[in-house]
Amino acid sequence: MKNIGIIHAGPANYKSIYNAVKKTGNNPIFIKDTKVKENITHLILPGVGSFGAAIKSIKEKKIN
Repeated sequence: MKNIGIIHAGPANYKSIYNAVKKTGNNPIFIKDTKVKENITHLILPGVGSFGAAIKSIKEKKIN
C-alpha cells in the first residue's frame, strides 16, 4: 500500500479522488500545508481546469 498525497489547493471533488485512491488499495492523504508526517510516494494535484488558482494556493500555503 502506498501513501498517495492529494494536494488540497482549490476547487475540486476531493471526496471522489479520496474514494478512488482508497479503492485502488492505497492510502489517500490530504495535503493542506507543509506539515506532512507520512511518507508520500505519489502526488495528485486535482482541479477543475483552474491550474492558475491551484498554483497560487500552493504558493500561498508554501506547499513545495
